[in-house]
Amino acid sequence: MGFIGDIIKTIINWAVFLAMIGALKSATLIMAGKAATAHQRGLISLSDLNRGLMGKKKYCRNRPAGDPRCK
Repeated sequence: MGFIGDIIKTIINWAVFLAMIGALKSATLIMAGKAATAHQRGLISLSDLNRGLMGKKKYCRNRPAGDPRCK
């Protein structure tokens, strides 16, 4: 049973590894698309780019942490 268990563990480890690779590739493609869009629009500030990537609203910059209006 030990050999079969090792094979199953190896298959599960490969599946997790491939899922992590897929998620990293997807995140990289999303960031590349956002950067390309920002580059086409012209000069931007890095804070605007970070805000766009993180999905935060501009008016939440000066609000205290945990403000329900800034989710």
